Amino acid sequence: MMVTNTTEQAVGLGIGLPIALSALFAGADVPGLVLGLITATLATFFLGSVNNRWKAGAGVLLAALLAGFAAPVIAAGILHQWPEWKPVMDLAHPLMSILIGGSAPTIIPALLTGLARRADRLGGGDK
Repeated sequence: MMVTNTTEQAVGLGIGLPIALSALFAGADVPGLVLGLITATLATFFLGSVNNRWKAGAGVLLAALLAGFAAPVIAAGILHQWPEWKPVMDLAHPLMSILIGGSAPTIIPALLTGLARRADRLGGGDK
């Protein structure tokens, strides 16, 4: 009979999880990830179409990743086009992460549904 120590497992999880997450999200804007995660979670609560925890978790994770990686890219694009907005962009950056994180759980499924319908019309589906 093998006895496992749950304290060692908890310590291993406590050490391994931050390392794995930091490796996964390397290069992302950490406040953007956190803001995107929070707003995506709140937005998912209000969606009636999410009927599965795995779908909800995947949607929240994807929205957080989009908020963490897309907000800096959008901010750089705006600053390239309008450099005089530099002082405002420091304040607008978290707002962009919130908007991306909150809207992604709604927009991404709608886009995927639209693409699937279009593919069915063009390709005839799997009939």
